[in-house]
Amino acid sequence: MRKFFIFITSTLITLCVSAETIVCTPGKLSGLISDKDVTSLQLSGAINALDFKFIADELKQLQSLDITNCNIEAYSSNKALFGNAHSFKAHEVPAACFAGSTISQFVLPTSLKSIGEGAFACCNGIEAITLPAEVDSIAAHAFSACQHLSAIVLPAKVTMVGEGAFAHCTSLAKLTIDDEGRTENIVLGSLSFVNCTSLAEVTLGSMTQSIGSRAFSGCSNADFAVTIAANSQLSEIGEGAFMASGIKAFNFANCPKLTVIPEYAFATSSLTEVAIPETVKHIGEGAFFYGTDIATISLADCSASISNLMFAGCKNASTTGLDDSTNEIGKYAYYGWNQTQKLVLPEAVSFVGDYAFANMSSLEKITSKNLNAPELGEAVFNGVTPSNVLLTTRPEASGYATAEQWKDFMHTLNGDADNNTRININDIATIISHLNGRTPSNFIFEAADANVDDIVNNSDLNDVLNIIVSSEPKQETN
Repeated sequence: MRKFFIFITSTLITLCVSAETIVCTPGKLSGLISDKDVTSLQLSGAINALDFKFIADELKQLQSLDITNCNIEAYSSNKALFGNAHSFKAHEVPAACFAGSTISQFVLPTSLKSIGEGAFACCNGIEAITLPAEVDSIAAHAFSACQHLSAIVLPAKVTMVGEGAFAHCTSLAKLTIDDEGRTENIVLGSLSFVNCTSLAEVTLGSMTQSIGSRAFSGCSNADFAVTIAANSQLSEIGEGAFMASGIKAFNFANCPKLTVIPEYAFATSSLTEVAIPETVKHIGEGAFFYGTDIATISLADCSASISNLMFAGCKNASTTGLDDSTNEIGKYAYYGWNQTQKLVLPEAVSFVGDYAFANMSSLEKITSKNLNAPELGEAVFNGVTPSNVLLTTRPEASGYATAEQWKDFMHTLNGDADNNTRININDIATIISHLNGRTPSNFIFEAADANVDDIVNNSDLNDVLNIIVSSEPKQETN
């Protein structure tokens, strides 16, 4: 009885699995297939777009296709084969030829150079595929929505990954760009990996030149990490490239050729730190919009202008990144920083845009270093109670007491440690008392911190003394 069951089982397997090995001439495959229910097919020789058309339309049971020893020849005709395409290049998997196919295993020709547009789109049976070493381009949507594809290695000759080439590959966990032997840079097109929600490991390699707009947008895996080789050739990141992604770190220091961070590049991402080197000269609107995981910001003199919405919603950041080079702050730039207690505006800041510091509901202190009150847009401090906020300015500053919005704050002078509206020797005595542990009741820390370094020490004594000396009238000599 046991032998009978083994015989029946082996017979059923033989019936279910049908394999053929065929030597082809271009365009003749249809006449060489004996069984259209074949499930496994191995081809050698040469094929063209007509043969791909036959496979796609007639071999509905095919699960495995091995064309590793085939040459793909050029083909053209007056009749469209796939979509509106009439002409097909040599050494290329034709555009859309396997789109939506149920084939789960492909072994591609060693001579293959390119993957046509949408060639394997929506092939949900593919879990893995090896791109031959000679492949140099992957067209738009080539593997889009291959929902079970788990990893991809881009060979060293690939120079272009087209728009949406791997978009919506929701099982794709690992992307590697092979740099070994690479002689040309590679460009990742717009949307190329958009919404690859399982993507966790991306190795770009040193010769990745460009990342297109929204290329990794929606790659929301909490473990999503991007490794960038030292001295990377990366010179361009597209708008929204990492928007709404799980990325936590991006090593800008390894990208000396990157001079611009574009609009919404890391908006709503999981980035924890913004450390921009001086090689970056411009940061676009909303670049880090609602980066609620950002803890620290360092701009390294890279951006004189803080763009609109640049850090809006980054409420957990402990530093604004404003430095001596900053001269303008855009609309909604720091909107919603509701945990910020202290704000220091550099001397060069002359304009602050609409709602730039709106909803800083915890704000207690502002220090403005500009001698002239910066121009303010509409409702810059909307949601802030100015009567509860201490504004500290330099003694020789003007305009703050009368300018709209500025005049509503509690005003004290830089150096006026005893808060009596005058800076004199009594302020020196007040600071000394504080340093000796006998802080007077009228002591104002922000005013005593003359050099605005969040510490009151001997340096502040010297600065206050200099303020007093410079403000004393000079005696005329005959």
